[in-house]
Formats: sequence, C-alpha cells, structure tokens
Amino acid sequence: MAGHFSKPGLFAVLSHPELGLNNPEAWRSTVSLNEIPGAFAHTIFTGTAASDEDGDGLPALLEYALGSSDTDPNSGLDSIRISISVGGLLQLVVDRNLLADDVALSVEFSDDLLQWTRGRMIRTSNSGSGLASETWMDSLSRTQVLFARLRAE
Repeated sequence: MAGHFSKPGLFAVLSHPELGLNNPEAWRSTVSLNEIPGAFAHTIFTGTAASDEDGDGLPALLEYALGSSDTDPNSGLDSIRISISVGGLLQLVVDRNLLADDVALSVEFSDDLLQWTRGRMIRTSNSGSGLASETWMDSLSRTQVLFARLRAE
C-alpha cells in the first residue's frame, strides 16, 4: 500500500516552508491519498498567467487557482458566487484549488470602483475533493458595498 496513507483532508502537508513550521499558513490539508502527512508538498503554475484559451473571461492563473480548466468555457464561473449575509453584507464565496498553493487568492471590496479594500476570509471548508470553499466579507462591514473583485497573484 505504498503511497496510500489517509483520507484526503484529514492531515496537513507543508506547502510554504519559507513561512516557518509554526505558521498555520505554511500548511494545507492533504488533497490526495498519495500525499504524506507532514511532508513537503508544493505545486507550481506553469502556464501563461493572463492567457484565456477558452474565452470565458477568466485568465489561466485564476482558473488554476479555482481548480477549473482554461480549455473548457463551461468551467470556472460556477466557482465564484455572491451572497448576502444575514446582516445584509456582501459576501464572495470562492472554490479554491488546494493544490494551487503557489497562488494567493484575495477578495477586495469597493463602493466606488476607485478605492478597494481587502476583504477578510470568514470561513473555509475543505470539500474533500481537492477544493476548499472560502467565504470572504468586506473588512469594513459597509452595508452599501456594491462591488467585489477576486485577485490571483
């Protein structure tokens, strides 16, 4: 049974050792049965970040971060959802590819499209399929926020 250790998502692998072993952001959940808990696991995006082969408006780097395909115009857009919280605040829910640990995703909010404020992730849940659902909210808790944007770096 070499290579098969545990259910995905139950253990952590080191994805960013440069952050230090005691930093929670240095670790991510296991994604596949072939990952060894506690071991180093890191992926690297190899495409052209700004390309959009399928013409769906999502650049290749973002598709990689979302776990969708840049050759399928029907994948990707369903990975981003907007909702309104019980308190009336705008939220952006994003499905994130856990293997894309070399890409930083963030959400920014604005009420005028000129000044943007980084949101805060309020919830993340591992679906067990290699994706995590992240819910982002406006860090200023404005009730009149009308715009949100997703950034991949």
